[in-house]
Amino acid sequence: MKKISLILTSILLMSALAACTSNSSTTEQPATTPTTENTGTGNPAATNPEATTPTEGATSTDPASTESASAQNAKIVANKKVVASMYQDVLNGHQADKIDMYLADDYKEHDPMIATGKEAFKTYIASFIKANPDYKVNVKGMIGQNDLVAVMNYPMANPDDPGQAAVDIFRVTDGKIVEHWNTVQSVTGASSMIQNLLPSASTTADVAATDKAVVASNAQFVSNFFNSFFVEHNTDAASGVVSESLVQHNVKMKDGIEPLVNNYLSQFRANPDSTATVVNMVAEGDMVLIQSQMKKNADDAGQSVVQIFRVENNEIAEMWMLSQDVPAKTVNENGMF
Repeated sequence: MKKISLILTSILLMSALAACTSNSSTTEQPATTPTTENTGTGNPAATNPEATTPTEGATSTDPASTESASAQNAKIVANKKVVASMYQDVLNGHQADKIDMYLADDYKEHDPMIATGKEAFKTYIASFIKANPDYKVNVKGMIGQNDLVAVMNYPMANPDDPGQAAVDIFRVTDGKIVEHWNTVQSVTGASSMIQNLLPSASTTADVAATDKAVVASNAQFVSNFFNSFFVEHNTDAASGVVSESLVQHNVKMKDGIEPLVNNYLSQFRANPDSTATVVNMVAEGDMVLIQSQMKKNADDAGQSVVQIFRVENNEIAEMWMLSQDVPAKTVNENGMF
């Protein structure tokens, strides 16, 4: 059954690639068995990105086959503008009355603390801002692909207290936000260390000047590693794929490939039945972001985990990770995923 699951996983990941081509505690970090619901990629073998070729038959579903790279970029820019303006007006400008400009009527919420729907969000944010008049969100960067925009940010109750690191992922359709996921992790420590928990990226609504084929290749490269290393528990897959001088932003793990391998080798042995479902995947420039639900076993509620990989010189050169426990109950019926 496990073998069949892995085969199905690879098929789902490879199919999703065609559509997208155009700190948590490390001691509890489970292994992964990805399937994809949104933008995802992959096949079981970790390969060099330059050796990756397009998925066979991709021309029928690949956005690049029906629109130019400039058209794809224009769509991403437009989506980023919607999200950036929502942050400026609603979250940082505290203008709850402007929510109608940004959220679709059938808005779907995955934040476990907020009910689903536009009107529910409007009620929640108005009450939240009233209770937290100094609330601001420090946006560290945005990346986008197809209809998804991921925002790396630090929600702040007041200017001196970062408190949390977060990644919010929005699906945008026809100029309105239709769906939202997030992973929020409480943080402590020196300000300089906290700021390193998330990567820097452009905070404006532009698109990295990276060829779409390279972006797709990076996405497949990371997905291949993700599948080989985590799903198959093959720690040897890091060799030649992860840089020997890997820069690690998980504060409980040292830099370099060896600490990464040793950490997960120990976890795989301790949690041989751990699984994960890849919920969202966003690639832009040299970054690939994967959000997944990770579980130690079938009875575990698990965590929402966001991992961000930076690809450089055909290797994974840098890694970031946030995680949030899945609560036993959520305010909305959608759950975190």
